[in-house]
Amino acid sequence: MKTALMLSGGGPLVVATSHSSLTDPRVLEQLHEKGIDKFIAYELPVRLVKQRYGGHFAAEVHDLHQSKDLQVVDEDGDRVFGFFRFRELGHRVLYERDEAAGVANISLRDEVIDALAFEPSVRSGNIGVAVEGGTVKLTGSVGTYSEKRKAEEIVRHVRGVRGLVEEIEVRPPGGDMMSDEEIARRALSILAWDTRVPQDMIQVRVEDGGITLTGEVEWYYQKAAAENALHRLHGVKRIDNNIAIRPPDQIADMKARIESALKRIAALEADRIRISVTGQIVLLEGEVNSWAERDAAEDAVWATPGVGKVDDRLQVTAFD
Repeated sequence: MKTALMLSGGGPLVVATSHSSLTDPRVLEQLHEKGIDKFIAYELPVRLVKQRYGGHFAAEVHDLHQSKDLQVVDEDGDRVFGFFRFRELGHRVLYERDEAAGVANISLRDEVIDALAFEPSVRSGNIGVAVEGGTVKLTGSVGTYSEKRKAEEIVRHVRGVRGLVEEIEVRPPGGDMMSDEEIARRALSILAWDTRVPQDMIQVRVEDGGITLTGEVEWYYQKAAAENALHRLHGVKRIDNNIAIRPPDQIADMKARIESALKRIAALEADRIRISVTGQIVLLEGEVNSWAERDAAEDAVWATPGVGKVDDRLQVTAFD
């Protein structure tokens, strides 16, 4: 949750949102509906807002969680300025709605819809698409988990997509459900037959159609293989892959190896990517031109011996 003091044409107000960013497309859309298309906002500590507004804030937060993801806590400008001092204001956020960007949003939405409709394995008729500032939000439902993942994959590779919010539900057609026990039994059988998955290293738990994978493996490809093998299993609604990566040894020249691997990828501008290595954790920062490039960079890091975790903070920038 975030709280902020917002300055707009209508005067100062205090807002709360359940999202992690004030420029999340869903937040901006709700502000647009309230007539707020340009603002300066300063983040406020939640505890501070709670202290100043007491029971009123608690009631607003309850409503926030129950029925909406943006709430105006206070729109009395005099009171807002009286409640908070300048030194209490945090990170500043500037936003101005661009009408030209609105046209671009419509164009990108059409591209995403066309891409989903073109893929025969995805029944896209029940998938909703919304776009704001290059971030695509998918809603609605599909019949299988593999459709859900395929839809996400398709959208990530559409030119111009910079972010993805995926809220698609899996609803088996005609209520054709499978018991958790049967899903677990079949999942274990599939993993046992997959040569990429280490035997007796992975545990499977199933609850309400959701699979949770735990255990330890030495390589990321083994972790990914375990999850990918279960995508098409009937009755699965979601997969939480909590398998840990435990490389056998620390590689002394890990950073140099990663840099060399990134330079070998023709599609990447490796000099735009910054690499930091702490133990077995690799941090990626910088910019790439597409989600495909971002995925390629992360895959290259995971293929490097000794990598136990990748913190991917690469930003997908807009095309000129």
